[in-house]
Amino acid sequence: MMLSDPLRMAAFTDAMRRHVKPGSIVLDLGAGSGILSLLACKFGAQRVYAVDPNPLVWALVDAAKRNGFEDQIVVICADSREIDLPDRVDVILADIRGTLPLFGGTQAIVSDACRRFLTAKGVVLPMSDRMFVAPVSEPRFMAEWNRIWKENDLGVDISSLGRWEFGSLIASQANASDLLSPAQCLGEFSWSTDVRMDLCPELVFQMAQDGDLHGFMGWFDLHFGNGLVLTNAPDAPKLVYGRATFLLGETVRVRSGFTVRVEINVRPLVSSEVWSWAGDVRDCSGAVVYSFRESTLKLASLQSIAAARAPRATVRKVE
Repeated sequence: MMLSDPLRMAAFTDAMRRHVKPGSIVLDLGAGSGILSLLACKFGAQRVYAVDPNPLVWALVDAAKRNGFEDQIVVICADSREIDLPDRVDVILADIRGTLPLFGGTQAIVSDACRRFLTAKGVVLPMSDRMFVAPVSEPRFMAEWNRIWKENDLGVDISSLGRWEFGSLIASQANASDLLSPAQCLGEFSWSTDVRMDLCPELVFQMAQDGDLHGFMGWFDLHFGNGLVLTNAPDAPKLVYGRATFLLGETVRVRSGFTVRVEINVRPLVSSEVWSWAGDVRDCSGAVVYSFRESTLKLASLQSIAAARAPRATVRKVE
């Protein structure tokens, strides 16, 4: 929840103070509790469209009345891609992310809102994200995995049941000290009328220490303009977003001087995204000791797509 994260609140408040002016029209995408909608009114917004498909957004109606903003805030419980607005907006508030900048169809949602609702000189907050990745050891995740799947008291071997977590995207439990090599910038996500993703085709890391390589930790910097940046980097104060790790299919023992090559890509998929990561680990002589090709596209994802795309019976009036 946004209110539980003072750093996140401070960054958005500072950015809104700069860009929301008296008379501004604002679109709050994924409004949630509506705190940003209320602040937009406080800064002088003439109209705020608070849009969220979650019915909890209706709680904002009462909050708007209590603060005297009932004539300024319009609450809409719907997917923003399925609505029309009577006005073009000057500011779009789009803090719809998870542990990574793209989450739950973020690109499609923001792109559609910019194209249909934003004025020519309008802004999106945040304006852009820079995403970073680094090879990482996940000792706390592995300890928890072993406790649940290997070291239980059930008297049966269920370790194979927990294998689905490997080769997937997990919430990272690692710290800055668990990074095996300095981070590199994977790319930049621009939130504007030209929503785009510029990703590096390949990253090459040289291991700075010995350790167990479990995957690649990812995090982001949110840029609001004028030097205002909010980061969830592992060496920064903790934010509500958390971080993600692109997990390998197994633990790989690496030594200082080993080289790890990885290509990370993301593609839209219905109402979400598919992340993929592929590459190899080479020893000091250049010999490949481990190759990998992983993706968040699993059988369950394909089944959900099939269900969503299945033909439905329709009733037509026969003349």
